[in-house]
Amino acid sequence: MNQRLFWWSAVAALAVFSYLYSLGGMHIPATGDEGPYLQITRLTAATGHWLPLQPVEGLGVTKPPLLFWQGMAATNWGQSWDLWRLRLPIVMYSFLTALLVFWVTRRISGDNESSAIAGLAFLGFTAIFHHGRPFITNLPEVLFLSCAFFLPVLYRGKSISRSYLFWMGIGVLVGLAAWVRSIFMLAPVGLALSIYLLWQRRWSITAFLRMDALRLAVFTLSALAVFGLWFVIDPDPGAIVREFLLGENVAKLKHEGYWQNFFSGPYPVWGVWLGSFRNAGFLALPLLYVTITSLRHWRAQRHEEQALWIWVLAFIIVFTLPAQRQDSYVMATMPAIAVILGLHWREIPRVWFYLFTLPLIAIFAGLVYLMLPISQQVLPAGAYAPWHYLAPFGGLALALLALLYNKWAKQLFLPLIFLAFLSLASIMAPLEGPLGRYDAQTISAAAGKTVYVPSNFRAQYERYRFLLPGAEIRSYEEGDNATRDRLLAAGELVVMDVAPGAKTFAPYRLLGMRLTVRSRLPQEDVNKVLYERRMELLFRQEVLLKLEREVPVALEQEAPPATASRKHDPALSFLQPQKTRVKKVQAHPKVDAKTLASHTSVLRNKPENEAGRKANIGNS
Repeated sequence: MNQRLFWWSAVAALAVFSYLYSLGGMHIPATGDEGPYLQITRLTAATGHWLPLQPVEGLGVTKPPLLFWQGMAATNWGQSWDLWRLRLPIVMYSFLTALLVFWVTRRISGDNESSAIAGLAFLGFTAIFHHGRPFITNLPEVLFLSCAFFLPVLYRGKSISRSYLFWMGIGVLVGLAAWVRSIFMLAPVGLALSIYLLWQRRWSITAFLRMDALRLAVFTLSALAVFGLWFVIDPDPGAIVREFLLGENVAKLKHEGYWQNFFSGPYPVWGVWLGSFRNAGFLALPLLYVTITSLRHWRAQRHEEQALWIWVLAFIIVFTLPAQRQDSYVMATMPAIAVILGLHWREIPRVWFYLFTLPLIAIFAGLVYLMLPISQQVLPAGAYAPWHYLAPFGGLALALLALLYNKWAKQLFLPLIFLAFLSLASIMAPLEGPLGRYDAQTISAAAGKTVYVPSNFRAQYERYRFLLPGAEIRSYEEGDNATRDRLLAAGELVVMDVAPGAKTFAPYRLLGMRLTVRSRLPQEDVNKVLYERRMELLFRQEVLLKLEREVPVALEQEAPPATASRKHDPALSFLQPQKTRVKKVQAHPKVDAKTLASHTSVLRNKPENEAGRKANIGNS
């Protein structure tokens, strides 16, 4: 037993390393929400006040303030603006939730090994790795909501569970989750607790109303009271109702063609019904086996395990109703899923791990297939350090070993998942160094100046503040060549992408360049990468250009103060709210078509894929 605990402790260290490695990087798995959240945090910190939140252009108040306050505190009110500082608290939420899973499993089973497996399984879920590192709201919400259900289940027989103070505390936990995400998270938690308590009363509504209804009322009022504090302290509570409650939340219940798109369309119901399996990632097949065997032996299950399935069911019921359905909406069920996996992990027959290991072998083989030609065709010699090859090649070797010596498969499966996470980071590692960053000379040249960067989603250009610290970052729509050319002709500093290897940019002066990854590829380029091994198609060279001889085409005008209104003016799409004087880009009479064409002819050689660009924007 001691050897096993030592093994799982080593796996836990590997898991922690995989979560922290390259945490401040530009290429970690992330979501489109991180950019807007970063911008809200930065703009609010710049005001010197906790409230009101400074909204992203065109979005308004999209989330409660707790995440943004956390970011402001972590960066010393924006004075230490660093991705590592912003993301580290989110990773801490992930680790705390894994410890919560360990504790709950230990309380249920009394077995340390099962508890360790459950905690590691939670960190091994692909969705947790994807959402539990970027600066977004999911993991704080998962921690608070899971605590709100686990505590009544584990303390159901204790006198404290009958205390109104206990249920006020449960309401405070849900209120904290509401301060991170939305007060509508009260719905699935309230439904789960109601079903659980009614089940405890053997479905007697009379007994439920007599013994539990008042406690649930205290819980509900406590959650609403905590969330309601936002309205009390915010200078503009009307904007919360208008933009957050109605615009961000209630609007998701309204959708044309609701029933026509129930099983199809962009948000089908399968996203919620099968969301736990999608969130599990590499653990989806073990989860499927455990789910089938667990439900087949429902009566033989522990009381706590049956309660955890009630928790999962409540989320599925509630989030089936909105027109917008995503697997991330049921992410709060993943700690419960991890507990169930931990309880049954050692009961899974070894033979099943032949099947479970195959997806990991495919991933490792695919990463090796990409890594070798990338190092030969795209990156300079020595870009990959020897240890960068360790994770993908070592993972592939261990996965094959798990197939050959099946008795080790159960112990190797979870560390293989963390090696897969590290393998992806290893492939991106050269781009987190000098190859993927602007050098000090470029940063110095851009400091204090306005730099226009391409963006295909709201506030995605925020990441350039980490690449070009000290520069004023504004955006133009990715693929809008006319605006880009007009900015270049005006003598502005403009970031754009060109094919890797491009060297000549006359009549523009090259201020800096870096190598980065294309966000999405059209199917034609995907086929070329897979079948022709054209690895250069995975990358793009990003350059910072400026016209050698400036042509004055930008007019300066007054902009309204940032705090004057929360409403977005479409005419000011390039403006940053904290500035009082900004430049509005427009064509100037002195720049005729012939002059503009002569300045931008070199840009015509850049390959464009219009269909891919539109697909990129649409998917975002």
